[in-house]
Amino acid sequence: MVPKSLIYQWGEEIKVWSENKNVKFTVISRDQFKKYFEIRKIKRGKHWVEKVVSCSMGKHDAVVIDEVHRGFGNYKTIMAKTMQYYLDNYGIEYIWLLTGTPFTATSWSIYSYGKLLGKKWKWYDWNKAFFDNVKMGKRFIPIAKIGMDKPLQNILRKIGTVIDLKDVAEIADDDDIIETFDLNKKQKKAIEEIDADIPIVRYGQIHQIESGTRKSDGYNEELLFNCDKDKRLSELIDDNKKIVIVSRYLLQIKKYEQLAQKKNRRFYTIRGGQKETASEIAVCANADEEAIVFIQGDTCDGYDLQTFSIMVFASMSYSFVNYDQIKHRMKAMKKLTPNTYIHFITNGKSLDRAVYKSVQKKQNFSIELYAEGRSKVLDKS
Repeated sequence: MVPKSLIYQWGEEIKVWSENKNVKFTVISRDQFKKYFEIRKIKRGKHWVEKVVSCSMGKHDAVVIDEVHRGFGNYKTIMAKTMQYYLDNYGIEYIWLLTGTPFTATSWSIYSYGKLLGKKWKWYDWNKAFFDNVKMGKRFIPIAKIGMDKPLQNILRKIGTVIDLKDVAEIADDDDIIETFDLNKKQKKAIEEIDADIPIVRYGQIHQIESGTRKSDGYNEELLFNCDKDKRLSELIDDNKKIVIVSRYLLQIKKYEQLAQKKNRRFYTIRGGQKETASEIAVCANADEEAIVFIQGDTCDGYDLQTFSIMVFASMSYSFVNYDQIKHRMKAMKKLTPNTYIHFITNGKSLDRAVYKSVQKKQNFSIELYAEGRSKVLDKS
């Protein structure tokens, strides 16, 4: 089972590596897999839940799930339920869970992967060992306890095999760089004028303004700022024939596309919802001697940019998995050219810095928790 965009690549690789013609391979996407199952809604107490009741897909002796972090990090999702039903119904002995993304420090995801691998853990004991429950309004949100990343990694090594690319290939060491920027007067004024009572809305707008943009939302007009980040990005585009620029915000990408047009530079954009697949766009970009690739920060699967070595994070995704996946788009076995990753961070106690710190800890950034924390700091002051 592979992402839809990788069906062709997997099929071609199997032809190269599979010498036994008697072995039948089925390469299938998640959506195709789900069509083989009958799913019904049943009532449990006051709630309705989806239950898998039958499967029409034939038995295979082994199952490989590529990019397992997509759809299987929560065993309660319908995707995970269909796979669990298939494994249990046919008693499949061999299963491989593959991902190029280091596991985040979440007890829930590792617990869910363990269930697919046949581990009979008790959630209550597991949760108590690794989670703190933080109250947010009327809800309790589970947050991994400080220092739990290493113990979880050790558990992971007991239930499966964790392979670093450096263990199996000769690759160059990469460089991570932080470049900091001050807000200009117009950006500071725009932040002061934000009229939003809901903290998460307010901080969401602040992060946009830090990026040099703010989209129109029906209440506020669209804003574009000529800021220091733009000047630095312009310099990097001039200095590099091939460069990847990542942004969380589509309006920021649109702004930089216009910059590339003014410089008469060829560019490609990977943002999802396009007629061409990300893989098709990447093939064209890799073939060009000079090219800029703009990537929306949550569009991270099914392509590679191995001919590029410079990546700029003009603004970052809140998801560690997406951030790390995008970084890996430029990695490749036996690629000896080091990759350079440049992060644009706003000075001070900025949203940029908060997001960066979260993903460096291999955790998702939660704007809800950030807003809650900032409110407590303001109350104390």
